[in-house]
Amino acid sequence: MKSVRKLPLLLLLPIFLLSLLPLKATSPPRSQAEALISWKSSFASPPSSLSSWSRTNLNNLCNWTAIVCNQNTKTVAKIDLSNRKITATLTEFNFTPFLSLTHFNLNGNNFTGPIPSAISKLSRLTILDLGNNYFTQEIPEEIGKLTKLEYLSFYNNDLHGTIPDQLNYLQRVRYVLFGKNQLIRTPDGSNFSVMPLLTYLDLSQNNLESKFPAFISKCWNLTFLDLSENALTGQIPEAVFTNLGKLEYLNLSDNYFQGRLPTSFPKLKHLHSELNSFSGQIPEDIGLMSRLQRIDLFQNSLQGRIPSSIGQLRELQYLNLEVNFLNSSIPSELSLCTNLTYLALAKNSISGDLPLSLSNLNKISELGLAFNSFTGPILPSLISNWTELVSLQLQGNIFHGNIPDEIGLLTKLTHLYLYDNYFSAAIPSEIGKLKDLIILHLSTNRLSGSIPVTVCNLTSLQNLGLRENNLTGIIPPEISQLKQLEVLNLSQNNLTGVIPTSLGSLSSLQLLDLSNNNLTGEIPGGQGSFCCLTSFNISHNNLSGEIPAVITDIYTSHSLDLSSNSLSGAIPSNLDKLTMLVVLNVSHNHLLGEIPSALSSMPRLERYDFSYNNLKGPIPTGGIFRKALANAFSGNSGLCGHAEGLKECSFRKNNSTVLIGVLVPVCGLSMVVAAIALILKFRKKSEAVLKKIKTWGTRIALAPTVPASIYRDLGLLKRKIVALDEVKIGGDDLELTLKSHSQLDQVLAWEQFSELRPRPNFINYVESRLARWAGVNGLKVQNLRMVLDSAGELFMWSLCAMAVNNWNLPEYYPQKDY
Repeated sequence: MKSVRKLPLLLLLPIFLLSLLPLKATSPPRSQAEALISWKSSFASPPSSLSSWSRTNLNNLCNWTAIVCNQNTKTVAKIDLSNRKITATLTEFNFTPFLSLTHFNLNGNNFTGPIPSAISKLSRLTILDLGNNYFTQEIPEEIGKLTKLEYLSFYNNDLHGTIPDQLNYLQRVRYVLFGKNQLIRTPDGSNFSVMPLLTYLDLSQNNLESKFPAFISKCWNLTFLDLSENALTGQIPEAVFTNLGKLEYLNLSDNYFQGRLPTSFPKLKHLHSELNSFSGQIPEDIGLMSRLQRIDLFQNSLQGRIPSSIGQLRELQYLNLEVNFLNSSIPSELSLCTNLTYLALAKNSISGDLPLSLSNLNKISELGLAFNSFTGPILPSLISNWTELVSLQLQGNIFHGNIPDEIGLLTKLTHLYLYDNYFSAAIPSEIGKLKDLIILHLSTNRLSGSIPVTVCNLTSLQNLGLRENNLTGIIPPEISQLKQLEVLNLSQNNLTGVIPTSLGSLSSLQLLDLSNNNLTGEIPGGQGSFCCLTSFNISHNNLSGEIPAVITDIYTSHSLDLSSNSLSGAIPSNLDKLTMLVVLNVSHNHLLGEIPSALSSMPRLERYDFSYNNLKGPIPTGGIFRKALANAFSGNSGLCGHAEGLKECSFRKNNSTVLIGVLVPVCGLSMVVAAIALILKFRKKSEAVLKKIKTWGTRIALAPTVPASIYRDLGLLKRKIVALDEVKIGGDDLELTLKSHSQLDQVLAWEQFSELRPRPNFINYVESRLARWAGVNGLKVQNLRMVLDSAGELFMWSLCAMAVNNWNLPEYYPQKDY
């Protein structure tokens, strides 16, 4: 009877037990929607594309942007916010409502802060992509609880510390991308179990230390492994060679690996071991990796010969063995790699002639054999098949003979480097057919003849180097057609003729070096010439004339070398406009006048040389000139100043006067005696002289040697005479008005001269007035003469100090009236 009574209770027990379980494993859609809206409110600037995430739209969650729902439960299965420029954190995200989430993608945003350990609540995740953000701190150990993960990416963040050992709990994971962070240690291999499905592992661009990560040898199914740009050391463990037989991509570059080069990977397609310290010979069994398409062993310590077995790599497209210690010659078997498009053997010790069989490489687009010891000529039959070449680099070898005309067949060339060889004969005119050429370097050879005009057809050319050859003839004026030219170096040849005026019109030109030739004529001075040069070198030629004013408009110039020519005239007074100038050399010319004091204010000037000219006066005292170097001023007998080996300047300043103590030899004692005699004569014939002045007029002229800048400052055309055209005599005073010869109504300067009658200091009085006039108008006066009479009764005041030394008159002349 009792058992009958207990029966209903037993029937109710399963119902009671079921009531203790949650009704659902997921949260209702509304709670998920509210969690997403709350998270969005923490975004710095929510993107407009997430406008559907709204409280007014709570019941339409599955139609929200970036949300994919489970069709059965209508709850969120995927969140994909990749590349939406969101600035936020994950600490504000409530993980609890999203226990059924399978995809979580935040790639390509601006998320910051740590990766919360609460992320482990997303236990059904198969894809977690937090790459290309700014997450910080360490990878949480709880990541090991996401055991359903197949794809895990923290690529390109700011994570640091150790990769947790718990990573090996992810037995289903296939892709792990931890590259481009600040991680320093990998999991302990002894505590690491096999990751049977892992095929893709990227740990590149971190700060990983110690030896090759031992746990990797337990990832037997790896096809992609990238450890590049870390600080890993030591040799590659033997287990890697035996266990990772499925590898197709292996990148060990930019580490400190040593020892034997890894080559036992039969399925390998890409081998990157550049920038390490692998040594010994390239193993002969490299030929067994027959699927190899790319080999990069740049900058290691590999020695010996290139193995002939490399010819077995018929799929090879890219081979870089640059910067090693390889020797011997190129094996002819290399020509069997007919799919090669890139071959780089530069900076080794490879010698011998180029095998003719290399002509079989008809797909080659970049060929770099520079800085070896290759010899022999470049045979036409060798290069005529290389019609796909874009870059040919043969510089720094011992090639000789002529450059073959067949070079014109390589019409896709953009870079041609043949410098530093022994090529001779003329530059072939066929080179003008290479219309896509950007860089042409033929310097340091034995080329002769003239520069072919066809070079000027290369309108894409940016860099033309022909220096240090035996080229003759003129610089073709047609060179102005090279509008893209940035670098032109024709130095150390035997070029003659003038510098083409059209050369100055190349507005892209930054470096111009015409030094060490036999060029004649003047420096082109057209408006806008050489506007953008940073380096201008025309030294060691036979150029003459003045330094053109246009030089001071090359505001970008860092280096200006006009030395060892026959330049004359003055150094431009406004050369200090070149505020970027670091090097200035005008030595070994015939320059006159002073070194402009304004040069001392040039902020970047570090080196200068004014030696062996005819310069006079004081050297600048400020800026870089405070520690003046004697050899920078030697060979100028008229210079004075504080540099060792120079005489002291004889003028002295006080509060009211500046005395002038040096007059040039042309204003010697005979001129002084003659002037005194004429003054005495003038006293006796005052009225006769005044009558002649009134009849003939009186002229003050700026001599032809005055710099063009003075004429420009006066508002006159170059070489126009400034004349004293009007003379007024009133009583004992002589009023002089200085006017332009062509514009008599325009008064430029001058004032009344008082006390016409000569007295002992009358000449000084006139000089001081002229000095004041020059100072008011901001001028420096050169060869200024006042002629008051002629035809046998010449009365001349030759202002010698101003004429020869071209001093700054307001500074060195007294300002008080006499």
